[in-house]
Amino acid sequence: MKTSNSKLTPILFSASILAGALPLTSSAEVLYFENFESYTPGSAITSASPYWSSTTNTNDVYFEAHDSGDYFGADNQYGYIADTSVTNNQNMSDATSSFTGTYTGQIDLDFYDASDDLFNGAGFILRFGTGDGNTKTSFGIYIQNGEIMKAYGQYVTRDPATAVTYDMDTANTLSIVFNNTDESMIYAGGSIAAYSMDVYLNGVQIAHDWGTAGEDPAGSLIQMVNFNAKRSANSESDFAGTLYLDNLKVSSDISIPEPSSSYMLIAGLAGMLIALRKRLLKQRS
Repeated sequence: MKTSNSKLTPILFSASILAGALPLTSSAEVLYFENFESYTPGSAITSASPYWSSTTNTNDVYFEAHDSGDYFGADNQYGYIADTSVTNNQNMSDATSSFTGTYTGQIDLDFYDASDDLFNGAGFILRFGTGDGNTKTSFGIYIQNGEIMKAYGQYVTRDPATAVTYDMDTANTLSIVFNNTDESMIYAGGSIAAYSMDVYLNGVQIAHDWGTAGEDPAGSLIQMVNFNAKRSANSESDFAGTLYLDNLKVSSDISIPEPSSSYMLIAGLAGMLIALRKRLLKQRS
């Protein structure tokens, strides 16, 4: 038995080397990043900011920098986006500044949705494409009151059949891998069809091959992200809601999912254990 144990050493040592060598994430070129730390707490975020090309701060609609709640950790500033009225019929559009365009890549966003905030209507729409508005949108996702939904069609309509739930009153991380080319794409998380996106919530895939939305021609560059909501003159359907945002990032490379690295490690260790078992059986025979 002593001899057999000594033969375990190089194999286990190799496993530890493998674990250290596996990259958790690939290096990515960051095209846009906003952590809301550059603003005076409580101030309105306007188009004067180098990070935003247009914002809405009027008629009970707000886009501000806050630090009063530890939604994303202590002493952390974040974005506050809200429509606090169901009778204002107010258009909302908060659009990032334009960044270097890419056909494939990843969007990451931390968000917090409080259950005690007023909610009404269809929800926030996260749109991305060549610019602001449905005519310049390639993809869209609804974030609303504990649910994430796919957007579809030229009017970026929500699809309730695709609803996936998330926990409210806690910080969540949304990651979107997009492919706006005419060919399928392989990445660490698997494959993604042409003109499609995969969606991850807290590192776990919740949607695969969700298609395009809006009127931007398929194959357009992704070079702007914006937050929107559908207004209405009818108070029963006019949007109202609040979302807390942090660490909005757009990358041209794909660094998700980290769990795939763990899978690679487990697969590697499993292979080593099989080889070890065969060696031990051979020694005993």
